[in-house]
Amino acid sequence: MVLYTAIVTARYADSPMPFLRRLPLLLGCLTLLAALPAGAVAVDGLYRARLDVVGKGEQARAEAFRAGLERVIVRVAGSSAVLQKPEIRKLLDAPAHFVQQYRYERIEDAAGSGTGDGAQQQAEEAAPTHHLVVTYAGTRIDRALRDRGVTVWDAQRPEVLAWVAVDDGRDRYILGADGDSRAHEVLRAAARERALPVILPLMDTEDRSRIQFVDISGGFLDAVREASRRYRAETLLVGHIQRRSGTWYGDWDLFGIGDRRSWRQSGSDLQAVVAGGVDGTTERLAAALAGRGGTHGTVRVKVEAVDSLEAYARVSRYLQQLVRVRSASVVSVRPGETVFQVKYKGHIGELERTIRLGETLRPVEHASAGESVLEPLLDNDAVGAAAAGDAPSGTDAPGPASEDAAGAASAPGAADTPATASAGAAPGAAGAAPATGDATPARPDQPAEPVDLVFRLVG
Repeated sequence: MVLYTAIVTARYADSPMPFLRRLPLLLGCLTLLAALPAGAVAVDGLYRARLDVVGKGEQARAEAFRAGLERVIVRVAGSSAVLQKPEIRKLLDAPAHFVQQYRYERIEDAAGSGTGDGAQQQAEEAAPTHHLVVTYAGTRIDRALRDRGVTVWDAQRPEVLAWVAVDDGRDRYILGADGDSRAHEVLRAAARERALPVILPLMDTEDRSRIQFVDISGGFLDAVREASRRYRAETLLVGHIQRRSGTWYGDWDLFGIGDRRSWRQSGSDLQAVVAGGVDGTTERLAAALAGRGGTHGTVRVKVEAVDSLEAYARVSRYLQQLVRVRSASVVSVRPGETVFQVKYKGHIGELERTIRLGETLRPVEHASAGESVLEPLLDNDAVGAAAAGDAPSGTDAPGPASEDAAGAASAPGAADTPATASAGAAPGAAGAAPATGDATPARPDQPAEPVDLVFRLVG
């Protein structure tokens, strides 16, 4: 890296373009960006379940193993409908086969006094006495699901910024990050259960000046998008929950996976409605983002209007944080544009759609001569020369390569209402910096290299 930076410094020290003169500084600074938070995060505890049990008996443990395995399968598949498949239900008949380790945690206040009447003592005896924490074998579960045609959604998942307005008949409020209401508790528990990274707005002075309760309840999405810009989230969930005549209703809208997805949930209690919003979000995200078929590919993406260090870093962070992007490294830098080599999972059309979801990059409709739009860049000598030392191995090899024949289960619940809308936030939250050690900054007089996708930086 040091040698590369020295070469770049010598080559561009006298460049008339300020951006190229400052490129070595950028290459050094990009390594620091890896420590900053990203829009897509790795979910912790995907294959772990914590269940309440009565005693340490074998039967109670076996039942807990099965219940925990159900939870893990739903998280990994991204859909509860998968449990209805006969071949999946057979897996649940031998849950211990997937258990890697387990431990008990004593519930301190579980033991009763033993001095109450018969009914009280009976209730105390039936109350959970321990938490059983079970860790399942992730590789074994993934293989079993794929062998049965189920798409596996890995731990890399998008953060969802949730704007939720609640009207309980007495108070009206928007859920904030520091809130402790019943709605807050239910939302966090539901998100944890489905392994969905949900963040709530701060609802500080700045948020309150930009958005009001009526903006969410009335569907004024422009205000929601404007308030979301500071969070730079890739995915938005907007919910309006209200109680009428003893029944709870929840209207939900999801932005960030193409067309706007809308659904309604109702129930006798708040928990069912809030959980319906989280479950519906997870089902739809998994169906759209989980890598169907396990295919991988590599493309070159040219981004125009990159004329400063700040713009360069913004594009790098944005590409790195996208769920479908496995890595993004710089191939060449020219005045006002940068070419990235992007390794992705899924299909090229899905990658393009994912890139254009936010308000950071806008597709250029007509590519210049020699540019092959939407054609994957296969593993060849040109790619190897451009990305020397960054060649993946095994299933990470560039180019589409089928890994499984998985298909996503359809999301349950009311049908989505399609309505074209873009993601509300301007992505670009800091993420892992792209590998730059093998990039080849192009001289201004060199011909442009062929690319597969062309975008323009917005703003």
